[in-house]
Amino acid sequence: MLTTHVQVATLRGHNGVVRACQFSPDSRLIATCSWDKTIKVYFTQNFQLAYTLQGHKFGVTDCEFSPSGSLLATTSWDDTVGLWDVETGQLVRSLNGHSSAVSSCSFGVGGSFLASASWDGTVQVWDMSTNSPAVTLIGHEESVYDVACSPVEPGILASCGRKGMVALWDARSRGHPESFQGDQLSCFSPNGSQLASGNDLCQLQLWDLQQVKVSSFQAVTPATLSSHSGVVYGVTYSGDGAYLASCSSDLTCKIWSLAGHPAIADLADSLASMLSIGK
Repeated sequence: MLTTHVQVATLRGHNGVVRACQFSPDSRLIATCSWDKTIKVYFTQNFQLAYTLQGHKFGVTDCEFSPSGSLLATTSWDDTVGLWDVETGQLVRSLNGHSSAVSSCSFGVGGSFLASASWDGTVQVWDMSTNSPAVTLIGHEESVYDVACSPVEPGILASCGRKGMVALWDARSRGHPESFQGDQLSCFSPNGSQLASGNDLCQLQLWDLQQVKVSSFQAVTPATLSSHSGVVYGVTYSGDGAYLASCSSDLTCKIWSLAGHPAIADLADSLASMLSIGK
């Protein structure tokens, strides 16, 4: 856990808004993606640039390392998902299946599939053994902003969209999703027992998935954390599941202890809204 809350480095190089960032599974690298159409990968040992990935025609909205760390998936306003070889920095494949901007992506357990969310209102599930669409999940009325795959349950994923809906899917059954009220980015806890979501009411919501079955359609009341004064755009759990970080349009990143849910740190050092935080 963070002990000093001191900034240790500033990574520069992008010429546009930095939309998302993520550490590699071994923490050796950190990838950042930007509306300047590029993805940059840095070494965490010295924070030097390893390489810049270029290939998307429009701004890049999200990036995600595969569980093995060998691939980096990226999404873009150009309606595509890019798959990059982390070792060489080369584009392996461009996945085409959405009809509008792709906003987010997430690898499933073991990296056997990749889910992508799009403004076309769908979640596309890709078979990584063939790099082809396996399932198209339809349930959101409008744009889908984010998707997150369970780290422990194969085929289980969550998505959130414009109409204030968080959907919990079982891609194996292709059935109608369980749905909750939420707006912004969602993420699973490391053990898959909890789902966190931000919303436009300056709140974090924590859903106990042990009370939910995808096929049961039972309503579950979440725990609600309120401390931000702006829209909560991003949330992520610590590796041990004991802490939760959230970022907001109020220019802060807050660290929460999930034992009692108090905000234990307030990291405020940004001049603009914080749009995303690593999944």
